[in-house]
Amino acid sequence: IIMGEPVLKQIIQEHSALDFAEPKTWPVLAFAGLYLAMLAGVPIRRVRITWLLPIVWFVLSLDRVRHAPLFAVLALIGMASMWPHTRWAEWLKVNRPDFYQPREGTRTPLAANLVLPTIVVLFSLMLIVARVEVPLIGANWARHDPRHWPVEVLDALKEHEPHDGAGNHLFNDYIDGGFAIYHVPGYKVFVDDRCEVFGGEWLLELVKAGSVNTTGAIEGWEKQYGQFDFALVRTGSGFEAYFAKSPEWMSVKRTETATFYRRKR
Repeated sequence: IIMGEPVLKQIIQEHSALDFAEPKTWPVLAFAGLYLAMLAGVPIRRVRITWLLPIVWFVLSLDRVRHAPLFAVLALIGMASMWPHTRWAEWLKVNRPDFYQPREGTRTPLAANLVLPTIVVLFSLMLIVARVEVPLIGANWARHDPRHWPVEVLDALKEHEPHDGAGNHLFNDYIDGGFAIYHVPGYKVFVDDRCEVFGGEWLLELVKAGSVNTTGAIEGWEKQYGQFDFALVRTGSGFEAYFAKSPEWMSVKRTETATFYRRKR
């Protein structure tokens, strides 16, 4: 359903197509060229079907940029596997053994392939259990970026979080729905990023309402879905301007990223 929804390309970056004019697209194209060049260097009778899988993900990446990382991972693995079978590897082995001389007929023992990963996993587990903060493998290292997520209003959200199921309707933009569901499940969010649930056209209307006819859109939603009790909106957005000007609402906490409002009693 998501992949068949063309409207999402207009409002969600990961669903947009690769834009060849964008500099951020050029590394993907360059890596695809390197992969195809290496694949072309393998005699056709020695090509393995698994080496062709990156082509599928690259084609999908042209339509949705979210597939580009999958292409990159598979292409990297495929290139490492196909390199010894290329004509260039054969030429280097014969003409430049000082530069490239593969080890043939030897296999690394299974234990050797398991020891290092096992040590890393166990060491990381020890750091996490001991709550030692070490980048990548330690505890409390992965955090929400406060410039992107409303973590600085989380204390206010928790302070006013309803727990009895009444008066818990939270107006929010779709990007913050999952954040609220995870951290403050006492609120009943207005929308989240499950695009297949809400539909592309409805989400497009929501995005447009952030800058055009915001008042009419919010009033219409309240008539259709019920009155909002709280609001979590991005600071500086059209939604934030509506709640800031409305005499029925008061700001609980405002940050550079997001602002939390509640309806006056």
